[in-house]
Amino acid sequence: MTSDLAGDERVQRAHTDVPDEQPSLDPELIRALKDSARRARSRARARGLEVDEDIVEQVFERFRSNGGLCEVTGLPFDLRKVGTGAAKRPRAPSVDRKDGERGYTRDNIQVVWAHANFAMNRFGYEGTLELARGMVAYEDARRAQLAEEAELEAAAKPTESPPTDQQLKRDYIDFVIETAPRILSGHGGRMQKGPLQRILEELYDRPRPVSLWNAYGWAFRTLFERGITLPATGSDYYKLADGLDDRVRS
Repeated sequence: MTSDLAGDERVQRAHTDVPDEQPSLDPELIRALKDSARRARSRARARGLEVDEDIVEQVFERFRSNGGLCEVTGLPFDLRKVGTGAAKRPRAPSVDRKDGERGYTRDNIQVVWAHANFAMNRFGYEGTLELARGMVAYEDARRAQLAEEAELEAAAKPTESPPTDQQLKRDYIDFVIETAPRILSGHGGRMQKGPLQRILEELYDRPRPVSLWNAYGWAFRTLFERGITLPATGSDYYKLADGLDDRVRS
């Protein structure tokens, strides 16, 4: 019976200063809010400053009334660690005194980022605000300048016009001149025009001209002039020149 009573007392002490109706808050954030309020109370007593006994409840009230956001930045609290310094959680909740000459009383406290509290303790609210405004203005100007420089650089680059259909046809003719003799060689030096053209078109992996009209005529005329193929005009076949099959294979 004694041990049960002792256990009940420990549970009661553990829940002292815990406001009701906090089920939706993260347990770590609840702990951080309580610890911040209790540290403020300890500092006040150590310095002989006035402090309200219900400061923990006041901290939770302010936290809830401001939507769970820092009262000077409007940003959410975050308990993640940043860096390796003494203050590893700059976005953790911290109890700040609006007037540094007064104590931790209901009309003089606010719940802010630890980072903001450190800065305001050192430089005051106006000094910290001036710093923040300056940093934001400088960063905005820097980004605008970078964007302008990137735009000017892009405008200065010469734009390459797309190849004309005539250029695309010229590229395809060169491809036929280079590839067709090897295909013919692999088929005994002789192929019908339709099947050879389909193979060439399947092998070609670059942009094609709108029309391949007369491309084969120009290509095989060039091959004939170079002595690689026989005349193709009036025939259903493309043929390698006599004795050329072995040379193409090699």
